[in-house]
Amino acid sequence: MKRRIITIGVFLLSLQISVQSQTTYYSTSTANTWSLSSGGSSCGCSPTAADYVVVSHNWANSSFYPLTHPANIAFGNFLSVNPKKVTVKNGGVVYQQPTLTTGTEIYVESGGFWAYNGSLIIDASTSNAAKIMQNAGTILVNGSYNNNIAINSNTGVFCKNGSWVNNALGSLNGISDANMDSYFNQTAYGCTNCCLSAGTLPVELTSFMVKRKDNSIIASWTTASEINNDYFELQISGDAESWKTITTVKGAGNSSVINEYSVEDTDLGGFEIKYYRLKQVDYDGTTAYSYIRSLQISPKDGDIQVYENDNDILVVLNYRNPIFQIVLLDINGKQLNQNIEGILYSKNTFSFSKNNFASGLYVVQVVSANQVLSKKIFVSNQ
Repeated sequence: MKRRIITIGVFLLSLQISVQSQTTYYSTSTANTWSLSSGGSSCGCSPTAADYVVVSHNWANSSFYPLTHPANIAFGNFLSVNPKKVTVKNGGVVYQQPTLTTGTEIYVESGGFWAYNGSLIIDASTSNAAKIMQNAGTILVNGSYNNNIAINSNTGVFCKNGSWVNNALGSLNGISDANMDSYFNQTAYGCTNCCLSAGTLPVELTSFMVKRKDNSIIASWTTASEINNDYFELQISGDAESWKTITTVKGAGNSSVINEYSVEDTDLGGFEIKYYRLKQVDYDGTTAYSYIRSLQISPKDGDIQVYENDNDILVVLNYRNPIFQIVLLDINGKQLNQNIEGILYSKNTFSFSKNNFASGLYVVQVVSANQVLSKKIFVSNQ
């Protein structure tokens, strides 16, 4: 009796080990045909969601590769399974599309190409999400990146057919700006400014603020690191569309320490609202732009002022009317909220949180029984 019990126990232990282990599958020259050894013959088997795969072959549809547009990924040969870990070797080309295994690990080595048909959630634990562990080759997404992990020490190219948004935990080589689109300054795959080389991300901008000081405006910014940074241009605009450089500030070149910069702007004439941004220029002429900041310069009698600080949109009422509504509209005229009840800063100043609004241009309206006062504001949610 004891011998039988031991035998069953050993069998169950063996079964448990086999269930928990992963198998590595290697590509062959035929798409979605696998081998159990590198360079081996087809095993007639397929990986599961718990397994690892290594792709060293070009499995793209020859009619659409090299790609002329990210949307052409939709016509490619996709992995028929979604394994736990995908490694793309030099010369390997592989496409994936939803649904991914929870936290799929992606490794792209130099000369490798991994493409995803759709917007990509980058997260360590979320279902239908990837975890980019290494990119020394090229990653192309036919959609947007929604990043919620720190992607470090990557030297490859990231391309997209949408936007790149970093969430609370998201960053790329230390750059944690909420919206990364300004760093994508390379043109490829039939789209403009849709790629970046992660190994040459120039500057980690940790803050950029503009504040009123008497009859001038102080623009200040801080960097945590700089790579090949030649100089900054401080640019201004009256409409957030047409920009003019007002001064140039020398950068730190290559630096891994905190650097602080400050410029005083004394020219306030002719502006109702003044917009500011930074243009950063590398030694090789490569450029990148910061997010936009704005300040109200010259309010009018019987009008309203609208401006922002780090967390809030402030509305200053310059007329006396005890009954009114504050309405927020997007640039297309869609009403987002009304009867906003915020913090009363002073007798005629109201504040409401901007945390739920994406960066962009908005319209604030103060509506009373006999008039509607409107003001545009560019909200920077960084």
